[in-house]
Amino acid sequence: MSKREGRERLSFFFDVDGGSVEILQEAFLKRRDVSDLSENKEDFITSFRKLSHDCEMLAYLEELGHLQPPHSPLCWALHAASAKSYAGRPTQAFVVRIPEGDPRRGRFQQLSRALYVPAVTTMPGPAVAPHLKGADLDAHGQAVLDEVLSSQALEALSRQLQESSMYFHREETGTYLVALWEDGLASPLLWQIAMELIEALPALEDHFLCETKAYKALSGGATSPGLEAQGADVALLLWALPTDLWPMQSPALSLPKAGSFRPI
Repeated sequence: MSKREGRERLSFFFDVDGGSVEILQEAFLKRRDVSDLSENKEDFITSFRKLSHDCEMLAYLEELGHLQPPHSPLCWALHAASAKSYAGRPTQAFVVRIPEGDPRRGRFQQLSRALYVPAVTTMPGPAVAPHLKGADLDAHGQAVLDEVLSSQALEALSRQLQESSMYFHREETGTYLVALWEDGLASPLLWQIAMELIEALPALEDHFLCETKAYKALSGGATSPGLEAQGADVALLLWALPTDLWPMQSPALSLPKAGSFRPI
């Protein structure tokens, strides 16, 4: 992933039911297991746009020294091989078939595993900015708040979202990739942020966190309208964007209606 391509945002959904972060972390560790992948009988589904993202993501992590041996050469080879058929329709899903017994099967399936997730711990101090405490949102159907996180928390969260190879899903339009709690999104820092938001905002005090998703906008994608709470009582959206992207990307600062996505 190039440093300028990723436009990450978080969608929190609050309802009257909560879950355990430990269970989510266990699910993540199980999903992350890459043992015996070459024996998997399934073929692999991707799209040209997602494959482009994966290649850039792997190259970026290799540049930072986080991945050894390199994974990007195989990804770029698949990207080049699929360009003739799919570059003109980048959101079209297609199947990559690698013969059973070929060691590249395991290597390719690793592209849909969390090969690298940085260790992101809780902040020693507050993660949510002090001015947010007590903000009255009840009088508004929708409200926008600036500078929600402390600078340290925002830096750590942005690093997690940018460097984690956890985006395994795409929403309906193909404009965004999606990461779920169990994909590697769950972290002590994100849990701290969610709990501090519940404590700081009266509108959230009677609710528990029931779902969190991270959306990454892909280069070349169309804008997608709207954000809905997907049946939850409250939806809260955090944008984690470099400042220099706001003027040029503001039309795309929205999410798919109902946040629909499909595995890929």
